[in-house]
Amino acid sequence: MKLKDCFILQKIEDDYIVVPTDSTLLEVGAMITLNETSAFIWRMLEKGSDKETIAQNMIKEYSIDKETALLDISEFINILKERNFLEE
Repeated sequence: MKLKDCFILQKIEDDYIVVPTDSTLLEVGAMITLNETSAFIWRMLEKGSDKETIAQNMIKEYSIDKETALLDISEFINILKERNFLEE
């Protein structure tokens, strides 16, 4: 699973915003705001990490159990798929 190259994550004050680098995508509203956990997952996906690696890093970072981490990851990935942010 790989993020499309036409998006970048920006931190503006306390907010994380995914912004398209292609102006045509901006016109169709391809911009989302992320919470801290989603931004963490996004950055791991940018590095090419798989679900298992992301989960292990989330467990260390947020002191959560593996089941919760995997659920959060799956929910976020589903949002990215729905919004067409992932490569096929």
